[in-house]
Amino acid sequence: MVEQTNHEDRPSTTSGTRSAATTILLTAAGSAPAQAFIRAMRSQSELPIRLVGVDETARSAGLFDCDARYTVPRVDDRQLLPAIGAICEAEAVDLLAPIAHFELQLFADAARELEAAHRVKVLSSSPQAVALALDKRESARVVSAQGVATPAFHDPSDARFPVVVKPASGAGSDGVTVVRDASELPAALLRAGDEPLVQDYIEGPEFTVDAVIAPGGEVLAVAPRIRIEVRAGQSYKAVTVDDAEIEDAARRCLEALGLTAQANVQLIRSVHDRRPYFLECNPKFAAAMGLTIGAGLNIPLVHVKLALGIPVRAAELRRSPGMWLLRSWNDRVVEGAQIEAVRSWNAA
Repeated sequence: MVEQTNHEDRPSTTSGTRSAATTILLTAAGSAPAQAFIRAMRSQSELPIRLVGVDETARSAGLFDCDARYTVPRVDDRQLLPAIGAICEAEAVDLLAPIAHFELQLFADAARELEAAHRVKVLSSSPQAVALALDKRESARVVSAQGVATPAFHDPSDARFPVVVKPASGAGSDGVTVVRDASELPAALLRAGDEPLVQDYIEGPEFTVDAVIAPGGEVLAVAPRIRIEVRAGQSYKAVTVDDAEIEDAARRCLEALGLTAQANVQLIRSVHDRRPYFLECNPKFAAAMGLTIGAGLNIPLVHVKLALGIPVRAAELRRSPGMWLLRSWNDRVVEGAQIEAVRSWNAA
């Protein structure tokens, strides 16, 4: 368990004096995982919190569920980290929760600097562990060495169809194609970008396994759900399950990759040999983690408590099987004046 953080000497709110609440900055506030994070923290009453949301655009629904909101530069802009630092100072931020896949490495690399300069703890695994998890070929090699099955890789010229072609890094289904004959291969390789990966196609049910991992690397909980309907790489219908074999494989993957913060593992069980196969690991909060939260395991809250050194009860790590996710749209209507009132980071 990490040492209890002392907040008493930290300032609070935009005036520079700290309240009793823990202030959390979350990035990509308009994304699905950010909004699941917001709902999770709003649904609990154990820990007083303030949420500071940031996004590239003020037209981001999640911003308006936060206590303070800002626009920030794009992840490829050198001003992003100074912007985050300025907001952390203005809002007296305690914890920073990186949300979007494309910014995970940036914040993992900057975590020590942010903590030293602004006394902000970043919810992230080490830079090395994040880089390993994001590298689909290398992560597969590492988990395979721990006895978890992985779909075989092939040179495009030697592929036996059907195969899956996918980018070497990335999230969701962007650039991923199931190729069933040689005529489809060139276009699939082009969609996958630089250094595309070609792997055996495994037929069977796909699982996402949400995980709770202590800062010391102990895997405290794994929560599998079957992806019943997937659109653009995200679950629209899913169901929580108890599956000892899937849970064991996920634990071995997480431990092999050396992760020490939020993550989820993608596995698939072959209809032919019934074994679970590792597809990828995402060192982030999952877009559909709302299902796991609704089933009783409040993943964001538990990770916040772990980061703050607050003991986590065994009951907090349990969730119910047989709970369904039925995703639907939830419109947010705001006045133009509210959007215009969202401050830029340089006004923090």
